Amino acid sequence: MARTVQSFNETAPNPASLDQAAIAYRQILEGKRVLLVLDNAKDDAQVAPLLRHRAPTTRIIVTSRRTITAEGIDPIALDEMPPQQAASFLRGIIGESRGSGPEIKRLVQRCGRLPRSGR
Repeated sequence: MARTVQSFNETAPNPASLDQAAIAYRQILEGKRVLLVLDNAKDDAQVAPLLRHRAPTTRIIVTSRRTITAEGIDPIALDEMPPQQAASFLRGIIGESRGSGPEIKRLVQRCGRLPRSGR
């Protein structure tokens, strides 16, 4: 959560506790339409706080070699998608008007064409 906060505000202090991190995380995301990509997640414990404390306008894609079953995850077991299919899947999550073609293509490649949806 601290890394997300600091990506929006480089001078934000490191929180002293999980509770402080959660408050800062939610405040920085509140009112913003944000897509977080949590790539190659290790396990549920790693992503659960990010899902639990996010703002309502935040969408999260989690990629993992393991099945993540944290609350808020709709797991989808995927092989690598063809580029067009992965782009279509991503557009279904973020909306048709968000992101240009090249931006979507780059994001799809960075996700390894293995997106999972967290709503």
